[in-house]
Amino acid sequence: LSLSLSLFLSLSLSLSLSVSVSVTLSSFQHDDEVRPMAELLVAYEKNDVLRCERIITEHKKVIMCDDFIKSYIASMLYTVRGQVLLKLVEPYSRILVASLAKLLNITEEEVEDLIVAMILDSKIQGKLDQVNHVLLIDPPLYERLARERPRWVASLT
Repeated sequence: LSLSLSLFLSLSLSLSLSVSVSVTLSSFQHDDEVRPMAELLVAYEKNDVLRCERIITEHKKVIMCDDFIKSYIASMLYTVRGQVLLKLVEPYSRILVASLAKLLNITEEEVEDLIVAMILDSKIQGKLDQVNHVLLIDPPLYERLARERPRWVASLT
């Protein structure tokens, strides 16, 4: 279990695995306690939220048997979902909360909570329209300045 715990600690602390842990991990590839944690670590590093959830569901007894590890699962899922959310919204100026919920495999309420937290943490620049269930992304500063430039030039002449 100590290898499983060290794997999870590196996962929850967003640390890279050291070479010694990687070598040890390969020798325990068939260990029923270590394999799910190793799979979870790989899914976490790839920001694969659906795979993380599947691994947690399939190996619930192994992963959730330890109270220490269990206490960090929610925070790990929040981190992965947040990273995936940022990638999903990047090309858009507006996106439906329902679309994000479907892609993240969580409820619309959970998506809204995640969006609000990320806006408050300044990870997302935008507003959440909770009436229409739409995330409105603020354009980057350079785009806003480019739009305003003609007005500024006109005011000088």
